Amino acid sequence: MLTVEAPFSVTFEPDGDTFPVRPGETLLQGARRQGRWLPFECGWGECGLCKVRLRAGRVEDLYPEAPGLSPQERAKGLILACQSLPRSDLVVRAIAMEAPARPELNVADYKAELVQKDEVGPEIFHLRFRLDRPPSFLPGQYGIFTLEPTLRRAYSFMSLPGSVALEILVKRYPGRPGSQRITHLAPGAFLEVELPYGLAYLRPRPGPIALVAGGTGIAPMLAILRELSRVGWEEEVTLIYGARTPEELVLQEEITLALRNLPKAQAIYAAEQAHPHFPGLRGKVTEAVSSLLEDGIPRTWYFAGPPPMVKALKALLRERGVPEESVFYDSFGV
Repeated sequence: MLTVEAPFSVTFEPDGDTFPVRPGETLLQGARRQGRWLPFECGWGECGLCKVRLRAGRVEDLYPEAPGLSPQERAKGLILACQSLPRSDLVVRAIAMEAPARPELNVADYKAELVQKDEVGPEIFHLRFRLDRPPSFLPGQYGIFTLEPTLRRAYSFMSLPGSVALEILVKRYPGRPGSQRITHLAPGAFLEVELPYGLAYLRPRPGPIALVAGGTGIAPMLAILRELSRVGWEEEVTLIYGARTPEELVLQEEITLALRNLPKAQAIYAAEQAHPHFPGLRGKVTEAVSSLLEDGIPRTWYFAGPPPMVKALKALLRERGVPEESVFYDSFGV
Protein backbone atom coordinates (compact mmCIF):
# COMPACT_ATOMS: atom_id res chain seq x y z
CA MET A 1 0.00 0.00 0.00
CA LEU A 2 1.45 3.37 -1.05
CA THR A 3 1.98 5.77 1.83
CA VAL A 4 1.67 9.46 0.99
CA GLU A 5 3.71 11.72 3.25
CA ALA A 6 1.61 14.51 4.76
CA PRO A 7 2.75 18.13 4.60
CA PHE A 8 4.19 19.84 7.65
CA SER A 9 2.81 23.13 8.92
CA VAL A 10 4.98 26.20 9.47
CA THR A 11 3.94 28.96 11.86
CA PHE A 12 5.59 32.37 11.64
CA GLU A 13 6.04 34.53 14.70
CA PRO A 14 4.92 37.04 15.75
CA ASP A 15 1.87 37.19 13.45
CA GLY A 16 0.92 33.52 13.87
CA ASP A 17 0.45 32.91 10.12
CA THR A 18 0.45 29.16 9.41
CA PHE A 19 0.82 27.40 6.07
CA PRO A 20 1.70 23.91 4.82
CA VAL A 21 5.04 22.92 3.28
CA ARG A 22 4.95 20.00 0.88
CA PRO A 23 7.16 16.93 1.35
CA GLY A 24 10.57 17.59 -0.23
CA GLU A 25 9.98 21.33 -0.29
CA THR A 26 12.32 23.76 1.47
CA LEU A 27 11.04 26.33 3.90
CA LEU A 28 11.74 29.11 1.38
CA GLN A 29 9.94 27.24 -1.39
CA GLY A 30 6.90 26.66 0.79
CA ALA A 31 6.80 30.26 1.97
CA ARG A 32 7.10 31.67 -1.56
CA ARG A 33 4.46 29.28 -2.85
CA GLN A 34 2.07 30.56 -0.18
CA GLY A 35 2.81 34.19 -1.04
CA ARG A 36 5.06 34.81 1.98
CA TRP A 37 8.04 36.66 0.49
CA LEU A 38 11.04 36.10 2.71
CA PRO A 39 14.03 38.19 1.56
CA PHE A 40 16.68 36.34 -0.43
CA GLU A 41 19.09 36.87 -3.30
CA CYS A 42 20.70 33.58 -4.25
CA GLY A 43 18.30 30.81 -3.19
CA TRP A 44 21.12 28.30 -2.61
CA GLY A 45 22.89 29.24 0.62
CA GLU A 46 25.38 31.98 -0.17
CA CYS A 47 23.72 35.33 0.50
CA GLY A 48 22.29 34.53 3.95
CA LEU A 49 19.34 36.89 3.57
CA CYS A 50 16.71 34.15 4.05
CA LYS A 51 17.89 33.23 7.55
CA VAL A 52 15.19 32.72 10.16
CA ARG A 53 15.24 31.66 13.79
CA LEU A 54 13.97 28.12 14.42
CA ARG A 55 11.83 28.32 17.56
CA ALA A 56 10.38 24.80 17.48
CA GLY A 57 10.58 21.69 15.29
CA ARG A 58 13.21 19.90 13.24
CA VAL A 59 14.70 20.57 9.79
CA GLU A 60 17.17 18.77 7.57
CA ASP A 61 20.02 21.05 6.50
CA LEU A 62 20.73 20.45 2.82
CA TYR A 63 23.94 22.47 2.85
CA PRO A 64 25.65 22.43 6.28
CA GLU A 65 28.69 24.28 4.88
CA ALA A 66 26.64 27.08 3.29
CA PRO A 67 28.60 30.34 3.59
CA GLY A 68 25.44 32.34 4.25
CA LEU A 69 25.33 31.24 7.90
CA SER A 70 28.19 31.40 10.39
CA PRO A 71 28.82 28.70 13.02
CA GLN A 72 27.89 31.23 15.69
CA GLU A 73 24.53 31.88 14.01
CA ARG A 74 23.86 28.16 13.73
CA ALA A 75 24.59 27.77 17.43
CA LYS A 76 21.99 30.46 18.17
CA GLY A 77 19.27 28.55 16.32
CA LEU A 78 19.33 30.37 12.99
CA ILE A 79 18.69 28.41 9.78
CA LEU A 80 18.68 29.20 6.08
CA ALA A 81 15.15 28.90 4.72
CA CYS A 82 16.46 27.98 1.27
CA GLN A 83 18.41 24.99 2.61
CA SER A 84 16.01 23.72 5.28
CA LEU A 85 13.68 20.79 4.68
CA PRO A 86 11.02 20.58 7.43
CA ARG A 87 11.04 17.23 9.21
CA SER A 88 8.24 18.18 11.62
CA ASP A 89 5.83 21.05 12.18
CA LEU A 90 7.84 24.24 12.66
CA VAL A 91 7.65 27.55 14.47
CA VAL A 92 10.02 30.18 13.06
CA ARG A 93 10.65 33.89 13.44
CA ALA A 94 11.80 36.01 10.48
CA ILE A 95 14.99 38.02 11.02
CA ALA A 96 14.62 40.61 8.23
CA MET A 97 11.64 42.50 6.89
CA GLU A 98 9.80 40.66 4.15
CA ALA A 99 9.87 41.91 0.57
CA PRO A 100 6.65 43.24 -1.00
CA ALA A 101 4.58 40.38 -2.37
CA ARG A 102 4.33 39.95 -6.14
CA PRO A 103 1.51 37.42 -6.68
CA GLU A 104 2.22 37.20 -10.42
CA LEU A 105 5.73 35.98 -9.57
CA ASN A 106 4.90 33.30 -7.05
CA VAL A 107 7.25 30.36 -7.41
CA ALA A 108 6.08 27.36 -9.42
CA ASP A 109 7.65 24.05 -10.46
CA TYR A 110 8.24 23.13 -14.09
CA LYS A 111 9.56 20.09 -15.92
CA ALA A 112 12.37 20.97 -18.29
CA GLU A 113 13.63 18.82 -21.17
CA LEU A 114 17.12 19.56 -22.48
CA VAL A 115 16.72 19.92 -26.25
CA GLN A 116 20.11 21.34 -27.28
CA LYS A 117 23.59 21.78 -25.78
CA ASP A 118 26.35 23.80 -27.46
CA GLU A 119 29.85 24.51 -26.21
CA VAL A 120 30.22 28.22 -27.00
CA GLY A 121 33.54 28.79 -25.23
CA PRO A 122 36.17 26.85 -23.29
CA GLU A 123 34.07 24.68 -20.96
CA ILE A 124 31.15 27.11 -21.36
CA PHE A 125 27.83 25.62 -22.48
CA HIS A 126 24.66 27.15 -23.87
CA LEU A 127 21.77 24.91 -22.79
CA ARG A 128 18.29 25.12 -24.32
CA PHE A 129 15.36 23.59 -22.45
CA ARG A 130 11.69 23.07 -23.30
CA LEU A 131 9.33 23.51 -20.35
CA ASP A 132 6.02 21.77 -19.84
CA ARG A 133 4.22 25.16 -20.00
CA PRO A 134 5.14 28.82 -20.51
CA PRO A 135 6.79 30.20 -17.37
CA SER A 136 6.20 33.51 -15.63
CA PHE A 137 9.32 35.55 -14.86
CA LEU A 138 10.96 38.90 -15.57
CA PRO A 139 14.09 39.53 -17.69
CA GLY A 140 17.12 39.15 -15.42
CA GLN A 141 15.62 36.52 -13.11
CA TYR A 142 16.72 32.94 -12.58
CA GLY A 143 15.49 29.50 -11.58
CA ILE A 144 16.73 26.77 -9.27
CA PHE A 145 17.42 23.49 -11.07
CA THR A 146 17.20 20.21 -9.18
CA LEU A 147 20.13 18.20 -10.53
CA GLU A 148 19.90 15.44 -7.92
CA PRO A 149 17.63 15.05 -4.86
CA THR A 150 19.97 17.12 -2.67
CA LEU A 151 21.86 19.00 -5.41
CA ARG A 152 20.19 22.25 -6.48
CA ARG A 153 21.79 25.12 -8.37
CA ALA A 154 20.65 28.54 -9.57
CA TYR A 155 21.03 29.60 -13.21
CA SER A 156 19.82 32.81 -14.84
CA PHE A 157 17.82 32.86 -18.04
CA MET A 158 19.06 34.53 -21.21
CA SER A 159 15.73 33.87 -22.91
CA LEU A 160 12.61 35.99 -22.46
CA PRO A 161 9.28 34.86 -20.98
CA GLY A 162 6.32 34.10 -23.22
CA SER A 163 7.19 30.67 -24.58
CA VAL A 164 8.22 27.23 -23.35
CA ALA A 165 11.83 27.85 -24.45
CA LEU A 166 14.32 28.44 -21.63
CA GLU A 167 18.04 29.16 -22.21
CA ILE A 168 20.88 29.24 -19.68
CA LEU A 169 24.66 29.51 -19.77
CA VAL A 170 26.86 27.27 -17.61
CA LYS A 171 30.61 26.95 -17.11
CA ARG A 172 32.03 23.56 -16.21
CA TYR A 173 34.40 23.62 -13.25
CA PRO A 174 36.51 20.61 -12.24
CA GLY A 175 35.42 19.08 -8.96
CA ARG A 176 32.23 21.15 -8.70
CA PRO A 177 29.24 18.77 -8.62
CA GLY A 178 26.63 21.23 -9.86
CA SER A 179 28.41 22.37 -12.99
CA GLN A 180 29.69 18.87 -13.70
CA ARG A 181 26.23 17.35 -13.47
CA ILE A 182 24.36 19.84 -15.62
CA THR A 183 27.03 20.20 -18.33
CA HIS A 184 27.26 16.43 -18.81
CA LEU A 185 23.53 16.08 -19.47
CA ALA A 186 22.57 14.88 -22.94
CA PRO A 187 19.61 16.18 -24.98
CA GLY A 188 16.47 14.37 -23.90
CA ALA A 189 17.32 14.58 -20.19
CA PHE A 190 14.65 15.97 -17.86
CA LEU A 191 15.12 18.22 -14.83
CA GLU A 192 12.82 20.01 -12.44
CA VAL A 193 13.21 23.77 -12.30
CA GLU A 194 11.65 26.12 -9.78
CA LEU A 195 11.13 29.73 -10.80
CA PRO A 196 11.17 32.68 -10.68
CA TYR A 197 13.85 33.94 -8.31
CA GLY A 198 16.04 37.02 -8.26
CA LEU A 199 15.80 40.75 -7.64
CA ALA A 200 18.06 41.89 -10.52
CA TYR A 201 15.20 42.06 -13.00
CA LEU A 202 14.62 44.98 -15.37
CA ARG A 203 12.74 47.90 -13.80
CA PRO A 204 10.52 50.14 -15.94
CA ARG A 205 12.24 53.37 -14.93
CA PRO A 206 13.53 56.14 -17.22
CA GLY A 207 17.16 57.12 -17.64
CA PRO A 208 20.48 55.56 -18.71
CA ILE A 209 21.18 51.91 -17.89
CA ALA A 210 24.47 50.13 -17.16
CA LEU A 211 24.67 46.35 -17.42
CA VAL A 212 27.76 44.61 -16.03
CA ALA A 213 28.50 40.92 -16.55
CA GLY A 214 31.32 38.68 -15.44
CA GLY A 215 31.69 35.24 -17.03
CA THR A 216 28.38 33.42 -17.35
CA GLY A 217 26.72 36.40 -15.69
CA ILE A 218 26.22 37.60 -19.26
CA ALA A 219 23.09 35.42 -19.42
CA PRO A 220 20.71 37.67 -17.43
CA MET A 221 22.29 40.81 -18.89
CA LEU A 222 21.60 39.47 -22.39
CA ALA A 223 17.98 38.83 -21.38
CA ILE A 224 17.68 42.46 -20.25
CA LEU A 225 19.27 43.64 -23.51
CA ARG A 226 16.82 41.54 -25.50
CA GLU A 227 13.88 43.01 -23.59
CA LEU A 228 15.14 46.57 -24.11
CA SER A 229 15.49 45.79 -27.81
CA ARG A 230 12.00 44.31 -27.92
CA VAL A 231 10.36 47.40 -26.40
CA GLY A 232 12.44 49.84 -28.48
CA TRP A 233 14.37 51.47 -25.62
CA GLU A 234 15.68 54.87 -26.78
CA GLU A 235 17.85 55.96 -23.84
CA GLU A 236 21.50 55.16 -23.20
CA VAL A 237 22.50 51.55 -22.51
CA THR A 238 26.07 50.46 -21.71
CA LEU A 239 27.06 46.81 -21.42
CA ILE A 240 30.37 46.00 -19.74
CA TYR A 241 31.28 42.34 -20.14
CA GLY A 242 34.44 40.86 -18.66
CA ALA A 243 36.13 37.49 -18.41
CA ARG A 244 39.54 36.03 -17.72
CA THR A 245 40.41 35.55 -21.41
CA PRO A 246 38.92 36.83 -24.71
CA GLU A 247 37.81 33.28 -25.57
CA GLU A 248 35.52 33.31 -22.52
CA LEU A 249 33.66 36.39 -23.79
CA VAL A 250 30.95 34.32 -25.42
CA LEU A 251 27.67 35.06 -27.21
CA GLN A 252 29.00 38.22 -28.88
CA GLU A 253 26.86 37.67 -31.97
CA GLU A 254 23.74 37.51 -29.81
CA ILE A 255 24.82 40.67 -28.00
CA THR A 256 25.40 42.50 -31.30
CA LEU A 257 21.96 41.44 -32.52
CA ALA A 258 20.31 42.74 -29.33
CA LEU A 259 22.18 46.05 -29.58
CA ARG A 260 21.12 46.59 -33.16
CA ASN A 261 17.72 48.04 -32.24
CA LEU A 262 19.09 50.24 -29.44
CA PRO A 263 20.17 53.60 -30.89
CA LYS A 264 22.19 54.71 -27.84
CA ALA A 265 23.82 51.43 -26.85
CA GLN A 266 27.42 50.30 -26.61
CA ALA A 267 29.24 47.15 -25.52
CA ILE A 268 32.60 47.28 -23.73
CA TYR A 269 34.55 44.03 -23.51
CA ALA A 270 37.31 43.42 -20.96
CA ALA A 271 39.70 40.51 -20.52
CA GLU A 272 42.23 40.10 -17.73
CA GLN A 273 44.60 38.01 -19.87
CA ALA A 274 44.34 39.51 -23.35
CA HIS A 275 46.66 39.20 -26.35
CA PRO A 276 48.15 42.40 -27.82
CA HIS A 277 45.57 42.58 -30.63
CA PHE A 278 42.51 42.20 -28.39
CA PRO A 279 40.11 45.00 -29.42
CA GLY A 280 38.65 45.47 -25.94
CA LEU A 281 40.08 46.56 -22.62
CA ARG A 282 42.83 44.63 -20.89
CA GLY A 283 41.95 44.40 -17.23
CA LYS A 284 39.11 43.72 -14.82
CA VAL A 285 35.47 44.64 -15.12
CA THR A 286 35.81 47.03 -12.17
CA GLU A 287 38.37 49.07 -14.10
CA ALA A 288 35.94 49.56 -16.99
CA VAL A 289 33.16 50.46 -14.55
CA SER A 290 35.41 52.97 -12.82
CA SER A 291 36.08 54.67 -16.15
CA LEU A 292 32.36 54.82 -16.97
CA LEU A 293 31.61 56.43 -13.62
CA GLU A 294 33.90 59.34 -14.48
CA ASP A 295 31.20 61.03 -16.58
CA GLY A 296 29.00 61.49 -13.51
CA ILE A 297 25.81 60.45 -15.34
CA PRO A 298 23.19 58.87 -13.02
CA ARG A 299 22.39 55.34 -14.17
CA THR A 300 20.42 52.32 -13.06
CA TRP A 301 22.92 49.50 -12.55
CA TYR A 302 22.34 45.78 -13.09
CA PHE A 303 25.10 43.21 -12.69
CA ALA A 304 25.71 39.50 -12.35
CA GLY A 305 28.82 37.39 -12.08
CA PRO A 306 31.17 35.61 -9.68
CA PRO A 307 30.76 36.63 -6.02
CA PRO A 308 34.18 38.39 -5.83
CA MET A 309 33.25 40.57 -8.81
CA VAL A 310 29.83 41.38 -7.35
CA LYS A 311 31.39 42.27 -3.99
CA ALA A 312 33.99 44.53 -5.63
CA LEU A 313 31.34 46.28 -7.76
CA LYS A 314 29.08 46.90 -4.78
CA ALA A 315 31.98 48.50 -2.91
CA LEU A 316 33.02 50.59 -5.92
CA LEU A 317 29.53 51.93 -6.60
CA ARG A 318 29.03 52.71 -2.92
CA GLU A 319 32.36 54.53 -2.81
CA ARG A 320 31.39 56.61 -5.86
CA GLY A 321 28.09 57.62 -4.29
CA VAL A 322 25.72 55.58 -6.46
CA PRO A 323 22.40 55.30 -4.53
CA GLU A 324 21.56 51.80 -3.34
CA GLU A 325 18.10 52.07 -4.88
CA SER A 326 19.77 52.29 -8.31
CA VAL A 327 21.76 49.04 -7.93
CA PHE A 328 20.42 45.54 -8.63
CA TYR A 329 22.53 42.40 -8.67
CA ASP A 330 22.75 38.64 -8.28
CA SER A 331 25.79 36.61 -7.24
CA PHE A 332 26.52 33.39 -9.08
CA GLY A 333 27.99 30.15 -7.83
CA VAL A 334 28.87 26.83 -9.37
